[in-house]
Amino acid sequence: MSRDLREFFVPEAVEAVEREIDERVQAALEDARPQLEPSPWLSLADAADYLSVSRRTIDSKGGTMTRQQVRDSHGPVKGLFRRADGRYMSAFREGKRERMRTLRMNGIGGYDEHGSYVTSIRDAKRVQRSLLAGLEEGRIAPKSAATFADLFAEWQQGRSISERTAAHEAVVARRYLSHLDERRVQHIDARDLARVLNDMRRDGLSEWTRTHVCRVLYGVFSVVFCTASSRWPSGVAT
Repeated sequence: MSRDLREFFVPEAVEAVEREIDERVQAALEDARPQLEPSPWLSLADAADYLSVSRRTIDSKGGTMTRQQVRDSHGPVKGLFRRADGRYMSAFREGKRERMRTLRMNGIGGYDEHGSYVTSIRDAKRVQRSLLAGLEEGRIAPKSAATFADLFAEWQQGRSISERTAAHEAVVARRYLSHLDERRVQHIDARDLARVLNDMRRDGLSEWTRTHVCRVLYGVFSVVFCTASSRWPSGVAT
């Protein structure tokens, strides 16, 4: 009668064995691929260098980079793929559409959009679980093309304010935050906002002016949380 290995070994040893098996399976699959004749076409990196553009631009113009479904000791891993350049991607559904996201991880193995690229099957499966759980629980936001200017307009339109207040907010945004207008909100991080506040302090702007800029920033970014929860969060300045 077969017995489970976990009955005889500590969890760390079982994980090490599973990791070794996964890596050997992947190596065997790589070795089993048919060897193709050298292509007469330029590689992605050579084409990007020849055209003086980024690899990302070439990839977006030419379609999705070649990828294969990942397999481990149990067979194909649902929704997990490995690109030709060695990076791992996870598929997930957003409404009725299927999307892909390259897997990056932080220091504790969780999904992090700005972290380091995943390099092993074991880490890819762990980060995929973190990504899917984060999307399901609303901790990780779906990709959005909304810019700072888009959400500023939405923030103003979603409140009952006078024309004078709306005009004053528009002046504040145009004078002190116009460099953020065309940036996607998801690409604006704490460092960008800290730079805005530090620059205003360095330029000697009054506390009153800095307060109004902060109020606009708070209002714009409250729209993000409103979208996630389908209601205005408490304490939103109006």
